[in-house]
Amino acid sequence: KTYGDFYTMTPIFGGMWDALIKDDNGKVEYVVEIKTVQVDGRSGSLEERWKDGQAPDYQGLQASLYAYLMGVDKVLMVAVALEDNKGDYEHPEQVVPSFANGNVYLDEFKVSERYPNFDMYIAKATQWWNDYVLTGISPEFDEKKDAEILKALKTNSLTPNTDIQALLTEAEQLVTEIEE
Repeated sequence: KTYGDFYTMTPIFGGMWDALIKDDNGKVEYVVEIKTVQVDGRSGSLEERWKDGQAPDYQGLQASLYAYLMGVDKVLMVAVALEDNKGDYEHPEQVVPSFANGNVYLDEFKVSERYPNFDMYIAKATQWWNDYVLTGISPEFDEKKDAEILKALKTNSLTPNTDIQALLTEAEQLVTEIEE
């Protein structure tokens, strides 16, 4: 049992790869990360986000972290475009992933080449963990720098008497399910 912690050598970093490609001796060669990408016109086309066949950095870095933690240099990312207006999310069984259909993209790379300073990301994240998580002191708030985050937070709202009770009820059900 991993309890979601697939990288026990570090208390800071975690996550779960979608698949692994192993050589004939069982040694991991690639970490595979599979994405579905919603194409609805609001968030830009898949082509815009996977410019020149390359996954956006926020996805590439996620897959690279898993590879880094496993001591692997190769990553294979796969994206399948799903369209709301075609009902792809409601009926994923009807989606036919295919290069011919133009709804599949691959991005294969080496972490050492795409992110030659990947250790810098690890160092920055570790420093952030040490400065804020271990100390319990929040980072300094900057209204301009954090404007995007604030905007997202302002769109989320909870009705204390209903939403919190619903969350507590769901949590109790999950605890029972886990215990069973």
